[in-house]
Order: sequence, then C-alpha cells, then structure tokens
Amino acid sequence: HTIEGKKTSISGRVAWLSLFIHGQSEDIATFVVNRLSFLFFVSAFTVVVFYWAETYHKNYNNSHNFLPKLALFFSVFNISLWLFQIALLGMWIGSSRKREGNLLYDINILTDVVLSAMIAIGFMFYGFRLMFKKFSYDYTDDRVYDAIKMTVLTLVFSLCFLMRVYLFSYRPVTGKYFDVYIFYIFSYYLTEGIPTLIQLYIVHSTRVKEERINQIIEELYSDCLLYTSPSPRDS
Repeated sequence: HTIEGKKTSISGRVAWLSLFIHGQSEDIATFVVNRLSFLFFVSAFTVVVFYWAETYHKNYNNSHNFLPKLALFFSVFNISLWLFQIALLGMWIGSSRKREGNLLYDINILTDVVLSAMIAIGFMFYGFRLMFKKFSYDYTDDRVYDAIKMTVLTLVFSLCFLMRVYLFSYRPVTGKYFDVYIFYIFSYYLTEGIPTLIQLYIVHSTRVKEERINQIIEELYSDCLLYTSPSPRDS
C-alpha cells in the first residue's frame, strides 16, 4: 500500500501541474487534485515512519507491547486526517473559495505545516536511534553501510519535510510571498519528489534482492534433490 500511495502521489502531482499550467491559476479542480496528492503523500510516509518505529521497537527496544498501541495510533491518525481534509475541502468548495483572508485556507496551510513538522520529527527521532543502534553492535562493513544509509535517509527525509515547514509558514509569518513557480518547485516537486523517488528505489532494490535470494534457495534445493535422489543402480 505504501508503494501505491507514492505512485498515486506522483501521478496526482503531474495532473496538478498540467491543470495549473493549462489554467494559469489554482481553480477548484487543481486545488482538489493538490489536496488529494498531498494526502496520499503524507499517508505513504507515515507508513515509512511507522515501519522505522516498528523496526526499532522490535529489534532494539524489546517493547512489543507498545507496537499495538502505535499501530492503533497510526490507523486512527490517518483515518482522522483523511476525514478532516475531505471535510475541509468540501467546506472550502462550498465557500467563496478565496485565498486571502479565508479561514479555511489558512487552516489548510497550518495543517500542512503541522503534518510536515510531525513527520520530520518522526524521521529524526527513529532514524537517528536506528543509526546509533546499528553502529553500537559491531563495526562490520555491512553494519557500517547500513548505518550510513540510515543516516543519509534520515537527513534527506527530515530536511525535505522541514523545508516544507519553512516554505508553507513563510507567508503567514512574514506576510511576503515567494515567486509562485519557485514556491511550487521547492514546496511540492523537490520536497515530495526526492523522498518519494528514493523510497521507490529502496523498495525496488529490496524486491530484487529478495528475488535473487529466493532463486538461490530454489537452485540449492533443486541441487540437493538431484544429488539425494536414488539412481537406477540403487534399484
């Protein structure tokens, strides 16, 4: 489901850009596509944060009783997020649909800032803990490689979401505006595209590795059957 969420988010962003370029402004259609793409993106990366948390608590913290509560919180959080955003979207469509001075639009911006900050904190909290745990056990090449990879992922994911916090809070805090195309490139395409593409690559590499391991196991099993099966001379 995570991988499908990321693909849907990318498809949504492409559709949103096409609609925006065609209309040169954000009308109802582009706004709806924008919000739905954001929801798929956030849901997908809350799954990644939950996976990191699950890995940490299972392998290093020995707190199995905490995982069901964490899973429940994750489920309730995502369901509540979708219901809240759909309700907010419906109210915005039914209102004047203005941006400036519109309370619903400001709530929408605040939601982006809070969610991005929460996900960034989640990545930093569990990412650095996993990194230190991997380093603390031994210093084999595989361990060092895993720790370095975890460090890079933590920094990239956290910085992308923190950049979203800065960009989306800039106008409400300062009252000033970025150039619209610069804002869209840095607040959407780079900060969403970079972590999404990295995660897609990781999932693809993991699947390829698992397929190779399964193929090796099947070949070894076939060889064992070949050498252990009785020959005609034995009968």
